[in-house]
Amino acid sequence: MTAPEIRRLYFTMKEICDTTGISSHTLKAWERKFPQLRPAKSKSGKRLYRPSDIRTVEQIRDWVSAGLDDLDIARRLETREPEGEDVRIGESPSPGRTVVNRSLVDRLIEIRKGLEELREMIG
Repeated sequence: MTAPEIRRLYFTMKEICDTTGISSHTLKAWERKFPQLRPAKSKSGKRLYRPSDIRTVEQIRDWVSAGLDDLDIARRLETREPEGEDVRIGESPSPGRTVVNRSLVDRLIEIRKGLEELREMIG
């Protein structure tokens, strides 16, 4: 019998650097340049990257390799569709833009309707 697959929620900076081939210095520079790349931090201040952050780093790496400059990369990141796992309540990736996760919104609407029905039932 095989063990069930364990899906990790966070990865360390070292793991990201080893996986993508990007140096920690470059990764920190990209965090300053691109607001879409904002890892969580542990209580001790260590960066914790989500799987979607790995995909963002890989995408930036590929764009840099293709010769795009920082402004072009920032524009592409800005227009890229957000991934569902990246939705953070109360946070926007940039001023004036709201992250919308359609499945999350639909689920919240269902919950609201259920709560309204429950409220009517109890009084």
